[in-house]
Amino acid sequence: MKILTNATALDSRGGYSVIHDFLYEISNKSNVLREKQIELTALVAKENLCKYETEQLKVIYEPYPKKSPIHKWKYENRILPSLIKANKFDFYLSLQNSGLPYLDIPQYVLIHQPIPFSDLKPKELELKNFIKYKVLLHSIYKRQLANVDGVFVQTSWMKEAIQRKYSYKKNIHIIRPAIQSIENNVSPLGSTHDKEFSRMETKLLYMTNREKYKNNAILIEAIQEWNAQNTNKVVLYLTLDGQSTEHIRYIGKIPYESIFKAYKSVDALIFPSLTETLGLPLLEAQEAGLPILAADLPYAREVCGSNAIYFNPRSKTAIMRSIGNFLKNRYARNPGQFHEKSILTSNDNYMDYIRIIHSHTDKYHGIAKTNEMLGGT
Repeated sequence: MKILTNATALDSRGGYSVIHDFLYEISNKSNVLREKQIELTALVAKENLCKYETEQLKVIYEPYPKKSPIHKWKYENRILPSLIKANKFDFYLSLQNSGLPYLDIPQYVLIHQPIPFSDLKPKELELKNFIKYKVLLHSIYKRQLANVDGVFVQTSWMKEAIQRKYSYKKNIHIIRPAIQSIENNVSPLGSTHDKEFSRMETKLLYMTNREKYKNNAILIEAIQEWNAQNTNKVVLYLTLDGQSTEHIRYIGKIPYESIFKAYKSVDALIFPSLTETLGLPLLEAQEAGLPILAADLPYAREVCGSNAIYFNPRSKTAIMRSIGNFLKNRYARNPGQFHEKSILTSNDNYMDYIRIIHSHTDKYHGIAKTNEMLGGT
């Protein structure tokens, strides 16, 4: 059985972490591939990922689709289908949110981009992201999903959104790969971060980036207004580069090897993002026993359950109210206080993708054999 996995678009941030973790796990469990007589080929956009190649896992660096949108279109509509046919692959697995328009073999798709399923308004996205995700990717789903044999997602809210928005009737599998523990990620933060986190005021951390949907602007306004109205000041730390003020501190990226130490150095995580697949910092903060103030949206409710103070992320007043609620209660940093388990405890893994595809084998070949007997295709 031969499976082709495409991840040629995943070269940065969350997308890269998906293919990295996928290959890392598959490489370490290649004995499962051998036992099931599976040959897995992965197409990647980062050459360093080739180090995970094993006898059963072939990793191919393919930069062609990243050259331009035209190259990507040609690769997925001309080159890749020809490659699949020439190498007689049995199944196609896309880890990059969309499948291929025409295939004679079953295909599965991992959908981990939440923007097409969110209620984001045009002003809450950069124009390029609105066009890319709300227009183009939405159009692709309308045309392609009917030809996709199975979909993988990481959360229930994504599954329900796909079913609701596109009336998808085939199998949607919720696979929540276990998140790597960060308890040992306590390397020194460095003198700059140590000095920042030594402040006596209440410290709120937001692990963020510059995308509009991260909702940085309204959070900053809420913090500024809170501090203008209250003597109990709050310091907001943003993992961005920028010009700091007294209570809005731009601290840049925190090294991953120090991330657990960073969580332990602040009083709470605040997370006003307007959409996420699941929100990795929400999982990490729970592992660190850190209080959480989060957007009252499906992704956060599913990940945090009762482990957070929720607020309307589009309302400064609501954000300020949640800060006041937190300061009033001063939740103890104690994992034992949590009443619901985080999906951090998931027993799923990336090998489950392969197991599910493998379980399709008998059904697929049975149909193919019946069609052949009947003279069909």
